Amino acid sequence: MSDIYIQAALVLDGTHAQTGSLKGLVMERAKASKTDAKRLLALSANTLSYSRALEIVLKQSEFLKLEKRAITTATAGKGCTPQSLALVVAHDLLLTKRGRIATSPAWPPHAAFVRHSARLKAELVKLQVQEGKTSVQELRTGEAIKKRAERIPRWIRVNERLTTVEKVMEQLQAEGWKEVQKGKELLLKVKTFSRSRHIPAVLATHAAHTSALIGHPLYKKGHLMLQDLASCFPAEILLGSSIADNATAIHALDATSAPGNKTSHLSAILSKAAKGSDVVAFEHSKQRFETLQQQLRRAGALDTNKPGFVKPVFGDFTKTQPEKYSKVTHMLLDPSCSGSGILGRLDYLTRDQDEVDNAEGVEGDASTQQQERLKGLAAFQSSMIDHAMHFPSLQRLVYSTCSIHHEENEEVVIKALNSDIAKKRGWRLAQRREVVSSWPTRGITEHCKGDQVLANGMIRCVPGGEENADAAQSNTGSESTEPHMEATNGFFVTCFVRSVEQKGDNVKEEEKNTVSAPQSNTLKNRKRKQRAKEK
Repeated sequence: MSDIYIQAALVLDGTHAQTGSLKGLVMERAKASKTDAKRLLALSANTLSYSRALEIVLKQSEFLKLEKRAITTATAGKGCTPQSLALVVAHDLLLTKRGRIATSPAWPPHAAFVRHSARLKAELVKLQVQEGKTSVQELRTGEAIKKRAERIPRWIRVNERLTTVEKVMEQLQAEGWKEVQKGKELLLKVKTFSRSRHIPAVLATHAAHTSALIGHPLYKKGHLMLQDLASCFPAEILLGSSIADNATAIHALDATSAPGNKTSHLSAILSKAAKGSDVVAFEHSKQRFETLQQQLRRAGALDTNKPGFVKPVFGDFTKTQPEKYSKVTHMLLDPSCSGSGILGRLDYLTRDQDEVDNAEGVEGDASTQQQERLKGLAAFQSSMIDHAMHFPSLQRLVYSTCSIHHEENEEVVIKALNSDIAKKRGWRLAQRREVVSSWPTRGITEHCKGDQVLANGMIRCVPGGEENADAAQSNTGSESTEPHMEATNGFFVTCFVRSVEQKGDNVKEEEKNTVSAPQSNTLKNRKRKQRAKEK
């Protein structure tokens, strides 16, 4: 019986080391140990939700110091840390209705916790009083984030490579589903769905229908893809306006492809493009590359008989030689980031407290330790953009992150626009009309050096949706936790463009649809005088 605690401790260690998502780690441990996955998930998730309070109780009671031998004996050779094991056992003793440990009394940690039971319970009550909580349940971590996550509907992208929106809607309606126009009606856990006003091929329904959708024939055949609305913006921005304007083949590249949702979306859009259009998809992790291939196969994206087929490449994009991909004109770049915008319905439990605080405030200052991490991520993201801008025929480059931090978003974009390669090759930022103009929330002007036009060329998605959108949707005008049609995970996306006729390094720029990096008044006056002389 003690194995459930060992496995849960290993899951907690994995979340702290950021080796995977909570659900992913649970499934991995459940399979390896033949442990009941639902029970393991419940224990792991509940322990994480109270981890801050439990850590304080263990520290104040000096439990790990007094019972070091009992806990280290139980973890010997198991691979988990004493701290994580103590947390999951303490959870069952202190926070479950039965208040008991589900093991034999002979198990060393069991006996140790029983010996200190009264002290541990007293410390928990003391903490509750000190923090002014009316119940122990209020000691949970990330309750505000949880509420935001619950506002996000289950977003579904219709895979237009294999079917059409009309066919999918017709089948759903034949099965009793009803299309509704107002997002608030998605609160009803009946079979309703609504179409996004931003991307018509994306539908929304209540998250309660997720399991049913995964078992639906349309999903199994690859006609439906479970993908957040915000995650659908990059491909739409990169290619949406290019299909009608190009009679020739479009060659696209996805620099960081796994798990493959964005890649398959690129493929779906390009299925309407000219013959020969394709997507090169890079992934350097072997395991993630296998996941990518599976996802693309299910989406029909590997079918070379249709335009927009994908060529998966097991390799590191940063080590490519741009000249070898001289035909690539469109690129999607979604590099590693802090992931601070992700509100996956359990992922909020795995976040550092600094991340939780920032997510609840939507955008704010981070701790010194986190600032160092963000600085490193931003440097890597900037190097990725710099490398991408060296591709000789590239015309459009979409940059996106699932971060809420300006350090990874606006500041990285401004730095890229001011880089030598951007100036040399004529890279600018697309204007709002090319970047899902209907989306209301744009970049933060303050972090764009006060340039509102530049900020408007960027999209920000607030985790769980803007509160004013919530209020406008609700009958009362007050904040709601209902799913609504503007609610997504936190996201950022923008598009660099290079409308040029190039000969070597000589670039003729067409700036009518672009905006450049902020310029000083002195530079603007100098250019104005120069144009006057030329006239």
